[in-house]
Amino acid sequence: MLELPSEIKNPIKLADWMEVLALILPDKNVSYGDLSSALRRTGAYELNEENPEESSSLQDERIDEMCGEVFDELNRREKSASHGYPFLVQGSLLELKTHSTWEDYVAYVFCLCLSYFGSLDDGVVHFPRRLFESLSKFAAERFIDGEAVKLSPPREELPTSFEDAINEICLRIGEGDGYRKQRKDSRIRPQDDRVDIIAWKHFSDQLPSKLIIFGQCASNKNWEGWRPKLIELQPREFCEQWMQKNPSPIPIKSFFVPHRIDYGRWDYAARYAGILFDRCRIAFWAHGASEFEPQRDWVRKSCLSSLL
Repeated sequence: MLELPSEIKNPIKLADWMEVLALILPDKNVSYGDLSSALRRTGAYELNEENPEESSSLQDERIDEMCGEVFDELNRREKSASHGYPFLVQGSLLELKTHSTWEDYVAYVFCLCLSYFGSLDDGVVHFPRRLFESLSKFAAERFIDGEAVKLSPPREELPTSFEDAINEICLRIGEGDGYRKQRKDSRIRPQDDRVDIIAWKHFSDQLPSKLIIFGQCASNKNWEGWRPKLIELQPREFCEQWMQKNPSPIPIKSFFVPHRIDYGRWDYAARYAGILFDRCRIAFWAHGASEFEPQRDWVRKSCLSSLL
């Protein structure tokens, strides 16, 4: 049995727990009652009062309130991820979609497991951070209905050296006029300077003045781990530092996380992130691709194999 998360009063973490549990249980479903019973067993909602009956009643109210918040969150996920969401939320039941397996929804399940279990290296070939960057690149490409490349190392579509990579990017987007030579005494040796993904959409004339997105990925497990990264990416400064000429308009900033973000923090995160891609937005745009075999392998070997 999968243990409850340590944050047992956090509806987002509890919703994650229910989703993971639905993936591994034989009947592929988890109910409101299952969650309620699990929370009651923890004793975390018990009240130390002289009247045991009143205390028990208040405990039930608090557990019911939390279960309601969890199912509200699950319903929001189903709406947000849409066709990319692997589960059905039907009344008081969460269940894997009929005639489906989790492997049909790799984008969502990979982000779920990365968020819930953290960056577990499989000790062989897969590095979750890199896999998340590749997944995010694909989501950005579909979202913009254009092209995208991953600038963060190791680079597969771009040259290994940063200078050559910038030259190639400028050539592909048709803007920037190439790499800006740095001072001879410069000690800056960037690998990507916070830009993990670049996506763009050409007009048919291929001329400058187009939609360009610079994206940064953060797979840190909790809010305090990735929140400071929201202010790191600066598209204008990046272009002024590394390109001979700024694209016009300046690329739009974006931020990718495998997590669900509390609604009370969404406005704050979006204000600093630019276009904010959480788990559900990524799953919506990346769902259905066939390029995710490494992500599928990581989920299977590093996360679910010990639980099934």
